[in-house]
Amino acid sequence: MKFLIFFMILSSCVLTGKTQSLREAEKYACLAPSINYKSLDALHATKITAITWAKKYTNQALTREFNIGDKCLHTKLLIKMLYTSEDADIGKWTNKLENTSGQIKIIKTYYGSGSNGLAGCRYYISRLSKDGNQEDRGFIACPNQLGWGILDDSRGFPVPAHLVFAGWYFYDERFFK
Repeated sequence: MKFLIFFMILSSCVLTGKTQSLREAEKYACLAPSINYKSLDALHATKITAITWAKKYTNQALTREFNIGDKCLHTKLLIKMLYTSEDADIGKWTNKLENTSGQIKIIKTYYGSGSNGLAGCRYYISRLSKDGNQEDRGFIACPNQLGWGILDDSRGFPVPAHLVFAGWYFYDERFFK
């Protein structure tokens, strides 16, 4: 019986590429890419190889993730800051019951035609803390009304959005260094 349940869960993930955690985040529209990073990374690995996907999925499955309440707090803060904050502004949230917290800092807004094709986009860093462990992730967010989709990375290769959500295309900043 346990094998049957395990097989059903595994086949669900293999068919969709989505973890249970990511499906729950989608259900509640709490998809900030930094707080769902490991699930999104596992999903993108389905497009590479089965071995890469298996490694990333296992890493995600063995890590204690943020609960849906934390994901929603972080997502609300992110969307608010993308639309209303100035460069260098920092927003924070804390969940004392779960011993978790997060903050978002808007680093830079790209203006004009001399911004490497990123005009209108915002570069930000998310800092997430859980049980004393801290992790920073950087992203570039571009409003979808500007018609973004695929950007060229620092080597000239096309990079699709890590996530499209709430009127923004989100790109993992590690491709643009």
